[in-house]
Amino acid sequence: METKEATLAGLYQLRAGMSFITKKLSTMKEIREGYDNLKKSEERDIKDLRAKRARISEEFEENNKRIKKHRENVRYETDYAEDCKGDIVTYMFRNIALTIVFVLIVGVVGLFGVGTAITFGAPIEVPFFKSFFDFFKDTSFLSVVGGVAGTVVSIIGGVRYIIWMADDMYPDVTSARHRRYKSLNSVLESRNEVARLKRRQEELKALTPADDAEAVIHRAYDERKKQYKQRYDAPFLEARIAAEATLMALDNTAIIDSSDWESTDLLIYYLQTRRADNIKDALACLDRQKQTSAIVNAVKQAHQDISAKMDASTRSLSSTISTSMQNLSSEIRAGIGSVVSSVKKLDSRISDVSARIDESNSRLSSLCTGQALQSAMIEKMSSNSSYLADSVDSLRSSINSGVRTYSYT
Repeated sequence: METKEATLAGLYQLRAGMSFITKKLSTMKEIREGYDNLKKSEERDIKDLRAKRARISEEFEENNKRIKKHRENVRYETDYAEDCKGDIVTYMFRNIALTIVFVLIVGVVGLFGVGTAITFGAPIEVPFFKSFFDFFKDTSFLSVVGGVAGTVVSIIGGVRYIIWMADDMYPDVTSARHRRYKSLNSVLESRNEVARLKRRQEELKALTPADDAEAVIHRAYDERKKQYKQRYDAPFLEARIAAEATLMALDNTAIIDSSDWESTDLLIYYLQTRRADNIKDALACLDRQKQTSAIVNAVKQAHQDISAKMDASTRSLSSTISTSMQNLSSEIRAGIGSVVSSVKKLDSRISDVSARIDESNSRLSSLCTGQALQSAMIEKMSSNSSYLADSVDSLRSSINSGVRTYSYT
């Protein structure tokens, strides 16, 4: 009959094997995610490039529309400024002409009044004024006074008209000058804006990605993916082969049926706490536990208990566990050749990788030593047996379904 120590060693061996498989599947997942991230990064860079090109194109077209609009504004405002200039000239010419006419009229009337005054007040031998004297010599004094008064009134009225004309002209001219100033300012602003937009168009041309930018990105990522594959193709395949070989070894060496692997921690707990003396008694306790709804919590509680005592347990069983790990390691190495043969038959695309594995059997074998198994068990100490069994089940399902993934691309 198998001793209790041997039974515990066998259960720890099973736990170590499941931990090892989980670790290898995690390695595969990390490699696959790394490659997927490369592809996503490439897609993101291509998307960003296209978005940048679209933004630049949109801004370029919008700037062209604005340039066209400002040029039309320059033409319109220039024409309007010329119209305002014509209005200013018209206002000034009209008012100046009318002023000259009134000045002439007032001047003639004033000259007549002055001549009359001179003729009657101090006759002299001047032909021009003599004629006035001859004309007015029979005129009464009141006529002379009326002529002088009319002359004075005409002069005053003329001066007042000139002032009125100036007052009337000023607002029109000022308004026309203001409108012309605004138009010329608008022309200047539009021309400056056109110049600024043209400079921006040149900047956009310089910023526009080259026609082969996408091809350049694809080539760069193709090179990165190539380097990634060179680095990780073999580790990925090795991890998968090691995981499958370990599963084969566990199926051959496990002291309990695979349906109970998820309860390994609980079985160890029963044996370590002396609730059972052998695997049969431990399985009986397990069956009774399964009849309740607390099996999941029981496994978690058992895991917490054995995790706290795992170091002490493994030290006390160090010799037995070491032997058990070495036996499992030998089983795994024995199964590697079988798995590699299956790989070559399943997928010719990875035959080169398989060939490299054939050439480095020592490296593959080093992945599956007893020490590596025990290290995996310690590394996955925080994971309960239910979680580890789920990882093993996922591997078993992929094998049984025929979907055996040996490449991450």
